[in-house]
Amino acid sequence: MPDRRLRAIRKTRGEGAYSLQKLLPAGLGLLMLLALLPVMAAGFLGARDNTTRLLRASSDAVVDGLEEQLRATLDPVSLQMATVARYIGSGRIDPQSREEFRRFMIGVVTGQSHIVGIAFLEAEGPFRRWSRDRAEETIEPRKTAPGAEEIWTSAVTGEGPVWHRPFVSEITQTPVILHRQPVLREGRLLGVLMTALTSDSISDFVMNMNSGITPFVLVDRDTVIVHPNIRNAMIQGKGLPGIAAVSDPALAAIWTDPRRPTLRDPHARAQTHWSWVGAGYSAYQYHYREIAGYGPYPWIVGFHQNSLATFRERLVVEALFYGSGLVLLVVMALAWFMGRLAARPAEGIARAARALEGLEFDAVRRPELEASRVAEVRDTAHALSRAALALKRFQTYVPRVLIQQLMTLGHDRTLAQDRDVTILFLDLAGYTAFANGRSAEAVASYLNGIFAQVGPIIEQGGGTIDKYTGDGLLAVWGALTEDPDHAERAWGAALSIREAMAPEMDRMLAADPRNCRMRIGLHSGRVLAGDLGFKGRMDYTVVGRTVNLAQRTQAALKSMMGTDSVVLGLTETTRRRLSLPLEGLARLQEAPGGEILYRVTTAAPSTAEGAQTSLSPSRAISDPARAS
Repeated sequence: MPDRRLRAIRKTRGEGAYSLQKLLPAGLGLLMLLALLPVMAAGFLGARDNTTRLLRASSDAVVDGLEEQLRATLDPVSLQMATVARYIGSGRIDPQSREEFRRFMIGVVTGQSHIVGIAFLEAEGPFRRWSRDRAEETIEPRKTAPGAEEIWTSAVTGEGPVWHRPFVSEITQTPVILHRQPVLREGRLLGVLMTALTSDSISDFVMNMNSGITPFVLVDRDTVIVHPNIRNAMIQGKGLPGIAAVSDPALAAIWTDPRRPTLRDPHARAQTHWSWVGAGYSAYQYHYREIAGYGPYPWIVGFHQNSLATFRERLVVEALFYGSGLVLLVVMALAWFMGRLAARPAEGIARAARALEGLEFDAVRRPELEASRVAEVRDTAHALSRAALALKRFQTYVPRVLIQQLMTLGHDRTLAQDRDVTILFLDLAGYTAFANGRSAEAVASYLNGIFAQVGPIIEQGGGTIDKYTGDGLLAVWGALTEDPDHAERAWGAALSIREAMAPEMDRMLAADPRNCRMRIGLHSGRVLAGDLGFKGRMDYTVVGRTVNLAQRTQAALKSMMGTDSVVLGLTETTRRRLSLPLEGLARLQEAPGGEILYRVTTAAPSTAEGAQTSLSPSRAISDPARAS
């Protein structure tokens, strides 16, 4: 059916088509008119993309350095304050021992170069502070200390360690970052540690960076905490400056009309966009990364750089403008020759493409085209051959019928939908014991040998192998296309597998009792069939209770395998659909929901059409302990 639809699609495409020999002369005039525009556009995009590639090559390293410097400044403080809180909470350091506590806290302040001060607020005590510039303790009554009650109230609410929004110190006129650490003793809030640190180490790192870039650190997207011009901006105003207040037009425009780069590197770790800046439309690129975990607002570290795209694009456009006349003359001279040259292999390429479309991979290769002196023809022929080889390999992982359905019916046909199907679940009993002590190559060869015989039987019987389960497989009938006879087809395939594999499995068991035996379970019912997964990795599969019952059916055969090398089981639902008599069926158990499971105990007919006839005797079941 899919092959007929493909032929119909090709016929429809051929209606109203023109030969290449007619199109090339007719398009010559249009080609001359439009030759300049594509060349100029290609130059414009090429210059811009080259700049994007060059910037992106180094952007990750710069942003990584900024992030590492930020974490190297903040993380040690949070770790040290957590340690101090544990010391106090455990009683190793007693805040009531004033002199000992003072020496300890002064040591903490001086231990980190970017800590400017620490304060401690006790549950019933005053507000005590220690600063780096003065090795002494300042004590202030709790009621008069600014913000003391708010700090205590927020700590009581149960909040853990918190990074506060940075602010500007009124004394040093530098950005200050505040960290709050609760001190607990046996679950009770004993006090609160407040640590103030500067961003000087990050600023020093920024000032020593390449002068060709402008690094920055933002809080909540619009507040600047680190920038080469931040000191001047803080002197002129109050508080931390916004992105528009640091005398940096490029930073001010960072979120204004952001544009994604034409070339996107999937391996880039930094986010990237570019914007036009200023009346002269200078192009600037921004490379940055959001960092969470330092307060309720995200921190953004990154840099911007003039991409020089405008200058390069104008230079390329000017060169293309003067060269356009020569290009047009060359095109006119070569158009006739190229038309004649391209027409001959074009049909061969079209035939190869049609064969590729029809999944006739062995008919794709065209040796005469691969030997062509025209590079494009030769490369296209090689590309088609490589594509056919890759798709032929790919076809071993994806059912051919699924590929044909996608090509002829479109992707919508594989969207998840409710289907009435029959599921075949096949499993190898004793696989664990068999694989134990054998090499991976030997196990793989054994499994592939079995699947090589079972797979064609399933596909020839109209089934689709949904997945391999290691030492087994799951096949389905009636999922891709509605099939009212799916139960009969699945039953016929199961019988064919037993007929084909039983002698082979018997032979292998006779040679080595550790070899596996085969269990096959069938169940019919409704499933959810279609594409499942995410955009980057989809899988056409079936899920639902019907699948689980098919698996349960084959698993239930463990206790009744006897000496048979291939055993077959089915559910009451499937039996009724096949109109099989109960003679020759042994009841296994009743599955949850009331579904009865059977084991086929006699040799059934070899085709589904004969499934309604009487079953003839088979080997007796014995030694169930051999089932695994």
